[in-house]
Amino acid sequence: MTLRRACAALATALAVLLLGGCVSQPDPKDAAASLRQERATIVAALRGVAADLAKGGGTVTEATGAYLSCGSAPTYAIEYRAGAKVPGDGSPVAARIRAAVTTLQGSGWKVTDATYTDDPYPNARLAKDGLKLALDPDARRGSDAMTVGLSGRCVRTAKGQDTEFGGQEQLDLGGSAG
Repeated sequence: MTLRRACAALATALAVLLLGGCVSQPDPKDAAASLRQERATIVAALRGVAADLAKGGGTVTEATGAYLSCGSAPTYAIEYRAGAKVPGDGSPVAARIRAAVTTLQGSGWKVTDATYTDDPYPNARLAKDGLKLALDPDARRGSDAMTVGLSGRCVRTAKGQDTEFGGQEQLDLGGSAG
């Protein structure tokens, strides 16, 4: 009986140690540094996408970025997402998405999913270096713009750290981030 109790106590102690490690919070300074680096990566990638699309005749406008929650309790996580628009030029959005995909593939982006028809709507999903890129028609009624969305990895953060990284920002895709 003593051996059984010892094994049960050992199993309980191991469970507490293992489960306690699963919900431990990361160092807030390290998480903040990772988030800032992730933002820099996403903004640089969006600048690259904008430059690529410009080569194909597109103009990327209305670039914005924001830190958003991507985790749930008992762990917390934040990711940086950026987006922009490519105004319409009179051609169908499906054709512009297909052309954008072809251009971006030349820069190493890989298609993970794509629909080039209007039923239900044209879109493309691409990936490169751990980043995810989405090309979609603008959801605004009457718009013929194409939207560009970019996201990276989800960074584990300490509880409440999301208050440090809030709000949407305008991005300057020309030379320096806003």
